[in-house]
Amino acid sequence: LLGGREDDGATVSHVLSSGKRGVTITGSVFGDQNRNGNREQSEGGIAGRTVYADVNGNGVLDVGESRTTTAADGSFSIITPPGTFKLRSIPAAGFVETTDGFQVNHPVDARVSSVNLGQAARNSVVSGFKWVDIDGDG
Repeated sequence: LLGGREDDGATVSHVLSSGKRGVTITGSVFGDQNRNGNREQSEGGIAGRTVYADVNGNGVLDVGESRTTTAADGSFSIITPPGTFKLRSIPAAGFVETTDGFQVNHPVDARVSSVNLGQAARNSVVSGFKWVDIDGDG
């Protein structure tokens, strides 16, 4: 833990080598009920979701990328090395991201707040055939 947050070796290495913290980002992961990518007042936070700095841009949490987990109200705080990358969240099974992450392009010791990352239940698809049963035999 670094500063009371779950951080990985990349952040600790940056702090130790430069003597400076990276980018501090705060925000929340929310349940995007209307799937529009914007947090509405009625859309609450989602607990237990992983938020990470996708430094290499592959859309997957890799070893060495800074990460944290959302609190009970969906809020998070993460310290990342400075640079350009997307901040992303990992949806639970059956959920999808409704925002394409959050683009970060900040130098050392920057602070970014009010970042909202949306997630929604994956749409279900029901398929089959509908017919008129003229003789009523099912």
